[in-house]
Amino acid sequence: MGYTKAEILKALKGEKVKFLRLQITDILGVVKNVEVPESQFEKALDGEIMFDGSSIEGFTRIEESDMLLKPDYNTFVILPDGVEDPARGRVARLICDVTYPDGRPFEGDPRYVLKRQIERLQKLGFDNMYAGPEPEFFLFLRTPEGLPTVETHDKAGYFDLAPIDKGEEARRDMVNALVAMGFEIEASHHEVAPGQHEIDFKYADALTTADNIPGELLQAPHPGVRGPHQHRLVRLQPLRHDPHPRQEGCGHPGRAPDARPLLQPLPGPGGHGRRRHRWH
Repeated sequence: MGYTKAEILKALKGEKVKFLRLQITDILGVVKNVEVPESQFEKALDGEIMFDGSSIEGFTRIEESDMLLKPDYNTFVILPDGVEDPARGRVARLICDVTYPDGRPFEGDPRYVLKRQIERLQKLGFDNMYAGPEPEFFLFLRTPEGLPTVETHDKAGYFDLAPIDKGEEARRDMVNALVAMGFEIEASHHEVAPGQHEIDFKYADALTTADNIPGELLQAPHPGVRGPHQHRLVRLQPLRHDPHPRQEGCGHPGRAPDARPLLQPLPGPGGHGRRRHRWH
């Protein structure tokens, strides 16, 4: 859904939002944010909030540190009360593009890089790229003192049910929170390793998918245990007005060139996790 500045300001006031997160990612897919209070909402929506780019992995040198956060109004979401404690003030979020102080896009911003690749795809004759993410994660026990451990909470495997699967209620809580934020969830289930789970999101265009599911991947909790993955079902959509039929994502004589070299999957940080792309 598209929003205007006026609509966002009205929603922030009507929902009594006190804090606004301006969110970006570094080159490893790690989510970063600057949070501003109510008094700075208009300034934030005008893209006038500055931050130190030299402090972000893969961004700029200290001599070029000043950068601006330009919010994409289409990414506006008010976080559900179950995600943030409303007693401290309700919180909303906007995902931002990163620019230089003169307004030029910052070349190292992952969001800008993706936008450029989508433009290259369109020059190859494709309308867009669509992806259906299937992120995986682990649930761990805490010590009696409340400290985290790497001991998984169950010994279940693929598609197991309770009482072997002890994560059903946690997954439902996560799905409820995601739905409240506007995500469309297709399924959730236990994965192959003990304590490992998966939530499947409905496919969307590449930029929306990247905004919804950042690419950070983590290592397996123990040696020999299958690590977390993020599967993405990828589909290239041909231009609707193109009279020549194509097979999405594949190169054939007389059809669009193979676009896969533009979209090679990258290993997760340190190689501990991985993404698996399935072409449709």
